[in-house]
Amino acid sequence: MRIIAIRPEPPGGYSTVVARFDAQITDDVALYGLALKRAPDGNFKAGAPNLRGGRSATFTASFRDHLTAAAVE
Repeated sequence: MRIIAIRPEPPGGYSTVVARFDAQITDDVALYGLALKRAPDGNFKAGAPNLRGGRSATFTASFRDHLTAAAVE
């Protein structure tokens, strides 16, 4: 897995999203527009973007942690 690009989210508003990023998961799969959020405890957490108010994808906790670590690095 590698991060293709990361973009800071504009400041302001009520969102916990601090950045958006794109990740090459495997040679066959890339995900775009992922959200890097700051949790209430101060830790970061990666998540899939919303699609028309709903989820566009879900991840297991271990995959989310791996994705988060790659984005924070």
